[in-house]
Amino acid sequence: FRRVLFRSRSCLKEQIVALSAMALRCGVPIVAAYCVRISRLHYRVFARTFTVTDIATAGEQGITQLLALEVEKAVRLYPELWTWNYRRWKLPTPIR
Repeated sequence: FRRVLFRSRSCLKEQIVALSAMALRCGVPIVAAYCVRISRLHYRVFARTFTVTDIATAGEQGITQLLALEVEKAVRLYPELWTWNYRRWKLPTPIR
């Protein structure tokens, strides 16, 4: 498992690692996006595109960290919209 910093803590980000690896292998950009409800049936979408060059330059670990920072930015701006759905800081059991 690869670990990245999220809210100043080392954590597992399996979903983002898989996304980063797939984008590197396929040579495609990644769009990190989230939406915020403005009013009934009205939403504002925020997005950041990581180009193929960005991804290739940063590498798998680097782009994984950049994506984690994008998630963290959204959580800090709109914490009321964020839900924890699993134990983010749970470490895998070491193999002996």
